[in-house]
Amino acid sequence: MADQSFFQKFTSIYTDKSINGWVRGIAWIGTAVTIYIVGNGIVKIVNANKAAANSAATAAQLDNEIANKENPTDPNAAAQTPSYSDSQYNNFADAIQTALSGCDFTISITAFGVLSSDGQSIYNVLKNLNNDVDFLKLQKAFGTRTLTKHWYCGYFGDIVNVDLATAMARVVNVMELDYFNNYMASKGITYKF
Repeated sequence: MADQSFFQKFTSIYTDKSINGWVRGIAWIGTAVTIYIVGNGIVKIVNANKAAANSAATAAQLDNEIANKENPTDPNAAAQTPSYSDSQYNNFADAIQTALSGCDFTISITAFGVLSSDGQSIYNVLKNLNNDVDFLKLQKAFGTRTLTKHWYCGYFGDIVNVDLATAMARVVNVMELDYFNNYMASKGITYKF
């Protein structure tokens, strides 16, 4: 036994038949749990870093689009200005996140202008937008967020690291999305969810 390598000594708990089977079983289970916890932690860190990089790239793209709308290079295009302060866009984004989180069991009948309770909350935000810059600033304020969902809503966990368009597409029904897009188009907003 003195000439055994460290690896052989370390792994003997898994293979040595003189050790009680229950002890070996617990060692195997403990090893599997440790590998799962460490692996899961690494995956979460990698996903968080990727989400942060995507969020930064999206924010830079939105800043560029906002600058182009505020100071257009096309002499025929009219400059647009934001209607609200950045903190108000953050409040709008918070209201949409609250509306999209949780469960909404109300029914929408968009043909008659009846929206679900969450849809009405989102509409209340969208009716404050006056131009493309307002929409882009709302998207920037929303950034990437986590929407809290519950199993009794039909979800198996929270919806994590989603931007505004993705959150709307994943949670809001298609008829309400179409209603929102048509409403924004009627106000001259060229962007859609």
